[in-house]
Amino acid sequence: MEYLSTIQEWTNNNSGYLSLLIFLAGLVVSVWFAKKNKRTKESNVDLSIEIIDHASMCTSFDTGNSQGSSKLHRTALILYLKITNKNENPIRIGDIRVGYRSQSHENPESWYWLNNETTMVEEYKSPMGDKVKIYPYLKQASVNSSIPVNMTIEPYDSKNGTVYFEQDESGGYLIPYMDDDFRVNVIVEVNDNIGNKWTLEGRIHKVKIEAIRELNPYFGLTRQLCDESV
Repeated sequence: MEYLSTIQEWTNNNSGYLSLLIFLAGLVVSVWFAKKNKRTKESNVDLSIEIIDHASMCTSFDTGNSQGSSKLHRTALILYLKITNKNENPIRIGDIRVGYRSQSHENPESWYWLNNETTMVEEYKSPMGDKVKIYPYLKQASVNSSIPVNMTIEPYDSKNGTVYFEQDESGGYLIPYMDDDFRVNVIVEVNDNIGNKWTLEGRIHKVKIEAIRELNPYFGLTRQLCDESV
């Protein structure tokens, strides 16, 4: 009984101190639960990626340069993507990269990755009857529009647009492997600004550069033009 009386007396004398300890403990627990809940939400973010066939293709062509006895070539690749946010919260799209199965990879599970998007000189165009369809960029600002680029996708909304890649000048078999139906296997990876990423495997056409440049004369030339301007 004397022991209980001592505890009761100490508690009465230090009630303010105990209240502070209880408050701090509650605050720590609240912050921990908030962080845990945030991580859970982020790990379950649902995003849909679609490769639209109309303006998704790749091409490989000689650059006219050589390295020793080997001729050099360049691969250019464009994807027309539809990205849909299937969540209750907005998502901000970050980097996009693409991998393709190359002729140097005997293993079908091996991919050559283009990690950096390339700026297009002008929007991609394709024939549509007796007219020409112009495809919008996904992330790049257009000189034909005053609307600023906004990569935030609102809940249950989607964005369409093209992303474009040019490979460094390469030799040998570092070019896309084309199947008998003139298609190439690709993987597209979409990242957001908080570390989430989503991938989609698909197939796109491989087209001769001459056919593409009938309406897109600067296709595959961004890096060359940049080098010439230095």
